[in-house]
Amino acid sequence: MICVDASVAAKWFLQEEWTDRARALLRETLNTDEPIVAPPLLPYEVTDILRLRLRASAPLPLEHALVFLDDFLSVPIELRNPPGLHRRALMLADTYGLPAAYDAHYPPWRNSLAALSGPMTAGCCVSWRVGSRSCGQSAITARRTEQTIDARTNS
Repeated sequence: MICVDASVAAKWFLQEEWTDRARALLRETLNTDEPIVAPPLLPYEVTDILRLRLRASAPLPLEHALVFLDDFLSVPIELRNPPGLHRRALMLADTYGLPAAYDAHYPPWRNSLAALSGPMTAGCCVSWRVGSRSCGQSAITARRTEQTIDARTNS
């Protein structure tokens, strides 16, 4: 199963750094019929990214944003909302002093999926995200437990 966050999902439709890699990962996944899963906030986050693009200094036209949104919504993504997710995200955001709780949903969400699928083996959730804010990276990575694959070196 593939876990995706909004930083990668937006690259499926917006042209920016690492878009080619994000689109290739999506094509490969769709061709293998591997399920793509995400927390329930993914459509909201992608919609917000498009809204920010509408307000950018070189704005995306509304007509294009609506097409991108429709294309995103047509991708077969299972939105999963495990019990207690929002409580755990709020506690995590508070513990680490995060200004918003959006990103704090992903770690407990992935942990819930891992608990459902048993030990982290070949059937585990491979997580797609863009870089690490703390490291300042801007690369699409796939994460399986502790292993990180950097899109710059794996095409």
